[in-house]
Amino acid sequence: MSDYEVIKKIPGWQITLYKRKGDLSPNIYFYFRLNKKSYRGTTGTSNLEESEKISIRKYFEIKEGGADAPKSIKFEVMVERFLAYKQGRVGAKTWKEYNRQSKYLIEFFKKLQNWLNINARRP
Repeated sequence: MSDYEVIKKIPGWQITLYKRKGDLSPNIYFYFRLNKKSYRGTTGTSNLEESEKISIRKYFEIKEGGADAPKSIKFEVMVERFLAYKQGRVGAKTWKEYNRQSKYLIEFFKKLQNWLNINARRP
């Protein structure tokens, strides 16, 4: 967070409410970290009490896997979408190279995921 003014740090929570300097919006924004990830967003209001409630609600939605929680996607699916997007937008040599390299990347991430799954089960 660079140009901002801290409005309030909610006691008992690791949530910071702030306003952006030079922003025309009167809204208050929230910031917190959960499971080693940072979350930022607008509360959609300039009312401090309401902003507290909204930011705590967002915290719990994300913690419990609600709608705003980041969705995980398999690497293979991401590569398929990337290739579908790039098809016809790049030259023939580049297209061939993307396909070749993607096979190695998919294989690498499958092995990595298997390794992570095995080590996650260890006490």
